[in-house]
Amino acid sequence: MKIIFLESISAHQYKADLECYRPGTKGFIIYGMGKFIARELLKQSKDYSCEVWRQDKRIKKTEIHYDEGIKYIIFPSILVPVLGEFSLQLMKQLIRTKKNRDIAFHVMGTWKYSLGIMTKLVAKHNIAVTHIGGADPLWKYNNNGNKLGLILHYLCKSFFLTHYTKCITICKPVESYFRHANLPVVHSPILGMYAKGMEIKDKVESKKKLGLPLEKKVILQVGRAYKKRGFDWIIDFLDASSDEYFFVFVGINISDPYYDELIIRGEKVIEYVGHEELSNFYNAADVLIYLPHDKEDLSFAGTSYVPLEALACGTQVLATTLHHLPKQTTKLFYAIPEKFDDLKPMLSELLSSNIDREKCREFILSAFSWEKVINTHLEVYNGEFNA
Repeated sequence: MKIIFLESISAHQYKADLECYRPGTKGFIIYGMGKFIARELLKQSKDYSCEVWRQDKRIKKTEIHYDEGIKYIIFPSILVPVLGEFSLQLMKQLIRTKKNRDIAFHVMGTWKYSLGIMTKLVAKHNIAVTHIGGADPLWKYNNNGNKLGLILHYLCKSFFLTHYTKCITICKPVESYFRHANLPVVHSPILGMYAKGMEIKDKVESKKKLGLPLEKKVILQVGRAYKKRGFDWIIDFLDASSDEYFFVFVGINISDPYYDELIIRGEKVIEYVGHEELSNFYNAADVLIYLPHDKEDLSFAGTSYVPLEALACGTQVLATTLHHLPKQTTKLFYAIPEKFDDLKPMLSELLSSNIDREKCREFILSAFSWEKVINTHLEVYNGEFNA
C-alpha cells in the first residue's frame, strides 16, 4: 500500500527569512511533519511506500525529489482567500490516483480547507487527518466573536471534514469538537517520541558535571523567553521563591524579550545546547517547569516535547500543557497548574515526593512510543479503527 501525506503548511509561511528553507535547499524539499511518520512507517514495515505532497507558491512548476526512501512532490500554488494555498496541479494529481484503491491519504492539518475540498476527489479512499495546531472555527466564534468561524463550523460539519476516515489529535478540545460534530476522531499522539539520548542518569553526578549546586533544588526551564511561554508567570514566581531553589534557563536567545531581565537578576541562563547536554540538564533538574498559559495555545498547541523529554529522563514536571496526556496512574510524575497560585504548592508537593524514576520514564514512553503511534495510523489507513 502507498501512503500519500498531504502537507498543509508551506515553508514560506513561517520560515521565509531562513536560507535553509528556500527553494533549492533540502529544507525546502522535506519541509513538513508527514516525513516523520513516513520514516517510522518505513522502518517498521516493508509493506508500504510513502510520498509527501506539498504546495508552495514560490515555484512555477512541479518538482519531484527523493530522500530516505520517500518521494516528495512539490506543486506550484496560488493563495485563495479563506481556503489558503490552492494548487490546480495537485488537484489533477489526485484525480490520477482516484482509481488506485491501494492508496491511503493522510492530510497534515485539519483546518486547511483547500485540502478538504481537493480530497473530496478521493473520498472513497481511507483518509486520515491530523490536527497540527490551531483552534476550531466554533472556538474562534465563541471566544473571538469571529462570525466567519460560525460559517466555517457548519461547513466543517457538513462538507470540509465529512469524508475523513478519522481525525488524529492529542488535543482534547479538538477531540471534543469532532465528537460534538459527529465526526470520527481518535485521541492519540500525532508523533512518537525519540527517546534515544534521553535516558535516566544519576542526578547528583549530572549536577556536578554541569557545575550546579548540590545543596539546592534545581528548577529547570527549557525554551525561549517569551510571554507566550509563560515568562510573565516565571518572573513573578522568581520574586516569590525562596533561596532553596536554583533556577536554570536553557535555550534562551539574546534577542528574547525576557533575556535582559534574567541576566540582571543573575539567573543561570544558557543559550543553545546539544541533545546530549540537554539530557544532562533534564537529569540534573529536580523539577522542570513549562508554563505557557495563553488560552488558545493551551487548548490547541499540544503538550510540547520539552516536558515529555524531562519525564523520559525520570524528572518530575510542573507543566500547564500536560492536560492532554492520558490519565497517569499516580499524581506524582507531573502536576498541571491552572493558575499562578497553583505553582508554589504544586512545586512543593513534587519536590517532597519520592518517585520511581524508571516508572516515570516507562509511563511517558508507553504513551508516546513510535510503535504505538504507527499502529494507530495503520489502523486508520486500513480502515480498521473502530474506537
